[in-house]
Amino acid sequence: MIRHQRTITLLSIGLLIVNQCFIQYWLFRKQYDSERLNISGRQRMLSQRITVEMYRLGQNDEAYQRLSEYFDQWNIAHRKLLKEDTGIGPGSNTHLKALNIIKGLSPNIMFIGRALERYSKEDKLPEMASIYHNQQLFLQGMEKAVKLLEESSSTKLSFIILIELILAAFSISIIFLELTYVRMPTFKELQRKIEALKLSERRLALITENFPRGAVTLLDKELKVVYTNGLGYKDTEIPPIYGRAGKSWRY
Repeated sequence: MIRHQRTITLLSIGLLIVNQCFIQYWLFRKQYDSERLNISGRQRMLSQRITVEMYRLGQNDEAYQRLSEYFDQWNIAHRKLLKEDTGIGPGSNTHLKALNIIKGLSPNIMFIGRALERYSKEDKLPEMASIYHNQQLFLQGMEKAVKLLEESSSTKLSFIILIELILAAFSISIIFLELTYVRMPTFKELQRKIEALKLSERRLALITENFPRGAVTLLDKELKVVYTNGLGYKDTEIPPIYGRAGKSWRY
């Protein structure tokens, strides 16, 4: 039983460690995916703002300043999205497809950068038809990339739920094994000892109740009566048999 108890204890500790490592890793992965989705959504917003500011370009100096700020934010976020994801597991292929789409949008960003450069150097307004077409292509590409990122995130979430259910099933199995091989045997052994003790008490009572012309008395270390009985009590004026239990052996 001790061997079973040690085995089950080791299994419980191992399962707890595996569970925590799994949870912490995939919580990190989910946080990473959430950041990418947020950046991707912001990219679409910045793209639309750049298109609006392009229409206003040439009307006032503030438009060019805002446009430059938006473009810098747009370009920096794009570089963040281009960082390679070294993670493996469910959804990684879909994530890679999204990354390839985002890489393919780099020329669209470079196109806006060149348009701004020409305006700053030559004071030449860009053709809005080409700007609008460029931004539409970018938005369409980002839309596909975001859908793939959401699909990858959903796949990972389903995987996490499945593994957590499996780990929960293992935990329940370990609890069942503990009840079967540790708790139940201990309970049965305790119950057996209690029954044996009751049997011994009945045997002792049977002997002492019929002890002729005297009594049998059990004393503890403090010389107090634990039990006393015998036929001798019937011939004396001593108090009832169980009246002296817990008292000193001296009357």
